[in-house]
Amino acid sequence: NDQEHAEAALSGIDQAIAQADALKLPDLRFEALLRLSTILVNRGRSKDTEAVLAKMQAMVESSDNQRWRAQWLHERGVLERKLGRFEQARALFVQARTQFRGVGDQVMEAREMNSIGNLDGRTGRFSDAVAMHGDALALARKAGDKAETARSLRMLGVLYLNLDDEELASRYLLQALEH
Repeated sequence: NDQEHAEAALSGIDQAIAQADALKLPDLRFEALLRLSTILVNRGRSKDTEAVLAKMQAMVESSDNQRWRAQWLHERGVLERKLGRFEQARALFVQARTQFRGVGDQVMEAREMNSIGNLDGRTGRFSDAVAMHGDALALARKAGDKAETARSLRMLGVLYLNLDDEELASRYLLQALEH
C-alpha cells in the first residue's frame, strides 16, 4: 500500500532527524529535512511543507553553508510551483541556480535550469523554455551526468510535443531513453 510506504518513510525520516539532533550532526539533519520536504510537497501537504521549510531556513540563516541555501531555495521554489505561484517559483529557482553555480555544482545548476525552463514552458514563454533546457542539456553533458542529461532531453522532448513538433519531440525523447 502506497500510504503505508509513505508513512514508513516519514517515520524513518523523523527518526533520522531525532538521531541527527541527538548526535549534533547538522548535515544529516538538513538532509533529512530536505527529504521530508520533498515527500510532503509531493503529497500536497503544503502546510506541513511550510513548517519543514521554516526549520531548514533557520538552519540556513545560522550557517554559511551555501549548498544548504541553494537546496532550501530549490525546495521553496518547488512549493511555490505546486501552489501555482509560477513567477515566485521561477525567481527562487534562479536564485538557487546562482547559488549552485557559486559552489561549483554544474549538475544541480543544470537541474535548476530545467526547473526554470519547465516554468517558462508552463507560462507560455516557449522560446525561453527551449533555450533554458538547451543550456541545461549542454551543462549536464559538460558535467558528464547521464541522469540530468536524460532529464534535459526528456524535457525538451515534452516541450516540443506540446508545441506540436512531433519530429523534434521524438528525436529528443528517443535520445533521453538512450541515457
